[in-house]
Amino acid sequence: MSIVLHVSILSGQTAAIAVDPDCEIEELRQRAQEALNIGLCKIIHSSGAVLQGTVRTAGLCDGEAISALARPAELFASCRAFALLQGDGSVLTWGAPEFGGDSSAVRSQLKTVEQIASSLGAFCAVRGDGSVDEDEDEDEDEVTWGHTACGGDSSGVAASLRDVRQVKGSLGALAALRTDGSVVSWGNKVLERVGYMLTSQCICM
Repeated sequence: MSIVLHVSILSGQTAAIAVDPDCEIEELRQRAQEALNIGLCKIIHSSGAVLQGTVRTAGLCDGEAISALARPAELFASCRAFALLQGDGSVLTWGAPEFGGDSSAVRSQLKTVEQIASSLGAFCAVRGDGSVDEDEDEDEDEVTWGHTACGGDSSGVAASLRDVRQVKGSLGALAALRTDGSVVSWGNKVLERVGYMLTSQCICM
């Protein structure tokens, strides 16, 4: 049986979200940000505690009011271009087109973005559920663009890019950490090996 939770942000905007008690808090966050049309990074209990686990284990009850923390904008850079991840999950890019400054070919896919990573000449954006794919169908959940020699084309490893937890970039390559602990990398073959070693030191497990 579903319960209704009232999720509010600092501006006072509120959304009523119907969820199953076994719904994950992460799913609640994603549904709330869709309803509120703004990126959210955390769901917070009235006590001030950051909620985790499921609605049931968090002790939430039908009709309860909880808060959500809006996600701040983040800026990422390649060597000659920039990508701005906005609070609503959309992305703006500018700079040298060949180094990721022109994202017009994938613009329709750059929505509900959760993470961005950059290399020397390319960007990778992970959307929604953490899946990663280079297919240009706008229903896919990951997008890469920029110089192909720097990771702008992930089609060669698309089948392995699922359940992505985190993405990182090195000089000429990009790497994705999956929820099972495995790492998938793509880009310049020489710099990819260097990037794998560097990335393995800085990815938070």
